[in-house]
Amino acid sequence: MPGAPSLITLAVIRSTFTDPQVRNKPYVLTYLAIHMICHALVSILETLRKYNVTGATYDSSQREYASSCLPNTRLDVMGKIWEWVSNNDGCPIYWLTGFAGSGKSTITQTFAKGCADENKLAASFFFSKESAQCSSISKTILTLAYQLAISVPSAQGLINEALQADLSIPDKTSRYNLQN
Repeated sequence: MPGAPSLITLAVIRSTFTDPQVRNKPYVLTYLAIHMICHALVSILETLRKYNVTGATYDSSQREYASSCLPNTRLDVMGKIWEWVSNNDGCPIYWLTGFAGSGKSTITQTFAKGCADENKLAASFFFSKESAQCSSISKTILTLAYQLAISVPSAQGLINEALQADLSIPDKTSRYNLQN
């Protein structure tokens, strides 16, 4: 219906890595699940940097004026999200839904910063209508993989294995990468 607010869904992804260096430490990925992607171990960051959308991270200079929740607001929803982070119930996705303009981006911005402050943020991707690159899903997975390789260096081997198994991953559709 024209003029009606659209319902928008954001996904927040929690993953626990089993590598000895990060065992049982939940890292939070805002938006979409990571599929391990990259090139040779030596050049993972160089390879993925070509596909990285720099303005999409929660702390990007393009998001410098992104709103955050005011102190002591949104405590109910923030509490639920933090409870989900610490809960190992086998549910890796937290769906945050609401009408356009209801504060989902503000909540996830606040949440991403909180995760970063607690050294739990592995990667983030914020979509934006103002940026052509940030409004497309095409480089989301590669951007998240790039950030993951930086924030969790021990994941670089897994990322390398995935790319070695299929060197065409960077050229595949987002749907393919999410499903595989």
